[in-house]
Amino acid sequence: MKEVRTKNLEVRSAIAIVVLLCGAGAATRPAAQEPLWDTGTFSILGYDSQTGEVGGAVQSRVFSVGNGVLWRFRYNASGGTYKWELVGGATLAAEVATSEACSSAAYVDLATAGPSVTVPRAGDYRIEVFAGAHGNGASANKAYAAVKLGAAATSDAESALISGSGFEQAGAFAITRTLAASDVLKLQYKVTAGSGAFFGRRLRVLPVRVS
Repeated sequence: MKEVRTKNLEVRSAIAIVVLLCGAGAATRPAAQEPLWDTGTFSILGYDSQTGEVGGAVQSRVFSVGNGVLWRFRYNASGGTYKWELVGGATLAAEVATSEACSSAAYVDLATAGPSVTVPRAGDYRIEVFAGAHGNGASANKAYAAVKLGAAATSDAESALISGSGFEQAGAFAITRTLAASDVLKLQYKVTAGSGAFFGRRLRVLPVRVS
């Protein structure tokens, strides 16, 4: 009986060694890499079986719109067409500081066009415009800096009015508009009489909610 037990122990030991070796091989095998989620958003839920409590957390989508600008969103299922609402992030901005002349009574680009920005997704955006101008002294001279929204015609409804005889003033405005994905926003300019020059032209855009 003693000899049989010894053999059984040897067999068990051999099996244990094989199992350990197989386990070690599995541990060193590299895990398959999972692809990153396109949405960049996930939820975590926890359940306490003793208290019956449930907890959860949501990681909101973050995407880059270029030039180091990041926007962070949260999902609102009842948000209508655009369900991703802005949580935080910097404005997408562009500027042309150079003073350049304009004598057109219709909206046109100046020698240096813009400034301009392109929105990455369809949605509602807050748009802020600032421009300075000085005129030639004509009593009826008024200067306008307006933002052209995508393919739509440039309108006084999206403009900053800078007026006065021989003016050297600045104008600014902020509006919210619904835009399509990849719409280009660009400032254009006009004067109502004589000529003027525009300087310190700035355009800033921030989403309110997007698709």
